[in-house]
Amino acid sequence: MNMCLKYFFSAIKPPVFILITVLLYLPSGLYAENNKAILIGISQYADPDLNDLAYADEDVKTFEVVLKNFSEEKNFNITLLLNDRAKKADILKVIMDAVKESQKKPLDNFLLVYAGHGIPGNIQSNKTNSFLAPHDSVLNEFFREGNSGMINNETFINKAWLVKQLSSINAKSVIMILDSCYSGTKDFGALYAENYGFKLAFTDNQGNKRGVAIVQKGSGMDFGDKKIAFIASSKEGQQSAEYKDLKHGALSYAIFEYLNIIRKETEANEIKDITIDGIFTNVNKLFETIQVGGVSLAAVHQPVLFTIPEDSGVKNMKFMSVRGIKKPRIKTGIVEIITDPDAAEIY
Repeated sequence: MNMCLKYFFSAIKPPVFILITVLLYLPSGLYAENNKAILIGISQYADPDLNDLAYADEDVKTFEVVLKNFSEEKNFNITLLLNDRAKKADILKVIMDAVKESQKKPLDNFLLVYAGHGIPGNIQSNKTNSFLAPHDSVLNEFFREGNSGMINNETFINKAWLVKQLSSINAKSVIMILDSCYSGTKDFGALYAENYGFKLAFTDNQGNKRGVAIVQKGSGMDFGDKKIAFIASSKEGQQSAEYKDLKHGALSYAIFEYLNIIRKETEANEIKDITIDGIFTNVNKLFETIQVGGVSLAAVHQPVLFTIPEDSGVKNMKFMSVRGIKKPRIKTGIVEIITDPDAAEIY
């Protein structure tokens, strides 16, 4: 099922409605580390003009289960906001509180999950900084910002504000994942990169590296050893989908499916590290092979990756670690014991 709708407001009637999931994952496996997780999932909206979603909150709740039960990164604090508990004021507060806390006590890893409605960077040639839709967002309150050609909606979460807050998080590593229509929008990625003094460029489709964005260092602040990875479910001109058969958004499902594959292939007494490059490459493969109604996920949209500082420096960063559930293979053989009075031999 397509996650995008059409909505209309004064003088502008573009198809812009999308489901967005933002996920930042925990790449470190040290139990002593200081990790923070904010999980936000909105399937139910107060405004009747905003259609309710089927699996946005389920995506978020499943990630919580994965973090608590499947991953080896267990030492982090989780804040969970679902549906009517995810109003704009609620979301702003938990994010700003996380920034303040990280300034006092630096984080090793920061995780943010957002699942709900949002809008693309351009609506019929009109740029907008409005980005994510809280539970109490109002659809018909879009307005034009003077003669700037920009349109915005104060009831949505502002794109520039979100970038500023995420950039202010004092954490060694941040991984962001958006499962949404137009989630690979260049202006959000560029805004994030430029905030650190980097420039963003998107590649053409090339095998498993489809849509990978290369970030090159420009003038700006000292980035230090901080690492950021951003994975989106679709290019900025593509719609994304959630499926009844999968009970998830496409990207979320592919991530969960790959983690389950790794767990089943890894013996129960072993721990498997999954890198950014590993998760992105294999999610792409699953997009090609998983079909719903005879149509592959890749026929609808393809994931996008960009990293800061550059792909080569972050691709081997750990996405997460999982413990295997595969039962060890029992080896069979014959034991022969000879109890001769003169000697004893065992074969």
